[in-house]
Amino acid sequence: MDRRLLEQTIEVARATKAFDPKTLRKSLKLAVDSAPPEGAGKVEDTVNLLGHAARKVVECVAAIIERPVEQACSEAGTPLLLASSIKRGLDVDWSDPAEIREALQTLLAQLDALEKFIRRDLPEALKRAPLEETFDTLRQLLDQDIDPDPSGGRRIRKGVAPDRRVSVEDSQMRHGRKSANRRFNGYKRHLATNLIHACAVTPANRPEGEAAPAIQEDIARQGRAIDALYVDRAYINIILVPGRVVEFDPEACEPCPLREKCTERAPDAGRTISIGVNERLQHKLRMLVMTRAGREKLRDRVGVEHRFAHLTRRQGRCTRYRGMRLNLFDTKRASSIEILETIQCKVTASQANQCSSNTLTLTNALMAYISLRF
Repeated sequence: MDRRLLEQTIEVARATKAFDPKTLRKSLKLAVDSAPPEGAGKVEDTVNLLGHAARKVVECVAAIIERPVEQACSEAGTPLLLASSIKRGLDVDWSDPAEIREALQTLLAQLDALEKFIRRDLPEALKRAPLEETFDTLRQLLDQDIDPDPSGGRRIRKGVAPDRRVSVEDSQMRHGRKSANRRFNGYKRHLATNLIHACAVTPANRPEGEAAPAIQEDIARQGRAIDALYVDRAYINIILVPGRVVEFDPEACEPCPLREKCTERAPDAGRTISIGVNERLQHKLRMLVMTRAGREKLRDRVGVEHRFAHLTRRQGRCTRYRGMRLNLFDTKRASSIEILETIQCKVTASQANQCSSNTLTLTNALMAYISLRF
């Protein structure tokens, strides 16, 4: 429905003739960009994530055995989960590494007891919702954040696991970076414009190029083709395929006095360099920003940044929903409103507009529909 809504809105834009005809022709010149909204799910550190997930498991268990949560915790051997917060229940000095390690072992021991209780007393319930989903979430968090400790016991993983889950309530939120110093937790919204022709939503940690198939599919459904793309280099994989990777011998890298400036890889690994199949094209794109004419040509992307500014003002810097699908719906809905609002401004400003009464009726109907709260 949200895809069709955007398609219908573009048809209204075509009927009103309120836009430059070049933006609605069969072959489109599109600018594509992304923006990083924060997710709606709560982001927590490892200890709180595990406690949050375990509480949801215990609530499911209590409902299945038809007993209060307090009794379920007692039977499962998880008294920590009765505290107002996991860290309050552990009650340690969180600046002391030794106490943190002991607290983690206590928490993990109780989570082990919870799993043993469920597998022993409720094996069939593990195959059904909602216990199956909440239990899988807890196992996922343990697998991604906890490692064996060489000195005995277990410890919080050093470094960040690939595709690390950051929220119990929203399974698709991820850590992302807009720059080396700016991290965010949530998603990436993608727009393809002159007019807003297509939208996509991806987890924050995924490369921009992964939005391309969804954008291309939306454009194809509208009976349009992409004639030219104006993108930044984050989207370069839309049109380039990976090349080959060259790895230097670790023994050659190790004694090099410039190693620390050259690579951050571990001492037993040499530097790697990726060489794209279209390396010459990448070099050409890099050279564009070094000339006045090249920079002028690249300014065709500015329009999509303006669209994002308006869309962010409408949607806010935090997603309304949890999960990619609902947030894609919300982005397409907001994009439709953005187009219709532009139509309204242009039609109102023009005393000699050519908009028929049928088109006005359709515009008003669409505005009413997409203003509803879902």
